[in-house]
Amino acid sequence: MLPRMKIVNGYLIKFKVATVVVPFCIALAVPLAAVARCPGMGAEQKGSLSVAVSENVTVHLKDEVLVLEVNGVETSITSVKQEDNGPPTNVVALSGNLFAVLGPQTSYLVRLTSDSGRLALGSRDKLPTRYDIPCGLWAQTFGACPVAQATFSKALHGIVVSGWSGGSPEDFGAIVFSGENAGAHTLKSPDGAPLGYLWDDNAGHAVVRTQSGKGYLLSASTLVQCGNYPPLE
Repeated sequence: MLPRMKIVNGYLIKFKVATVVVPFCIALAVPLAAVARCPGMGAEQKGSLSVAVSENVTVHLKDEVLVLEVNGVETSITSVKQEDNGPPTNVVALSGNLFAVLGPQTSYLVRLTSDSGRLALGSRDKLPTRYDIPCGLWAQTFGACPVAQATFSKALHGIVVSGWSGGSPEDFGAIVFSGENAGAHTLKSPDGAPLGYLWDDNAGHAVVRTQSGKGYLLSASTLVQCGNYPPLE
């Protein structure tokens, strides 16, 4: 408050004037995603050996074969063979007619078709191979390079394959398959760090932690760093 003097009808009047301080603000054009915070760590999403398509139609795994069963009768099969490391362990419905089979080494997208009202397992596509670490061509060819397993993300309602693509040593990233036609988005790790453990938080985000502990929020088309976690052992 600042004192002021003023003459009114011949009298000297003293009064105070309130000083209002208006803060000077600068708006920073920072995308919301750029200042996102990493959520707490959670468990990886798991699929199952069987998916119900309708009340009397199921798709299930039987060793290294995907089976379509209608009214308790096996009507169609397709191979989801692995090179080694055991049979696939998860089948996930991505849409009404598209399924993902997740294996320890090779994962597949399988479509359910309807020809003249008869359901059948149709086209089968291998998901791209990614590796946990960079390896030479010899190691890749003869199975000595550890293959990164595909992961199901409930938040993205899709499949994520993350790891090294086989290019330059820094070429780490993720491929997200989601939607009716399993549209793929390839996301490169911004700092060239290996992407590892993936899980879904309770707010609808998929989260990736790198080998060094950096955390990223993952969407179907973006990969944004959000903080740090303890490094992977």
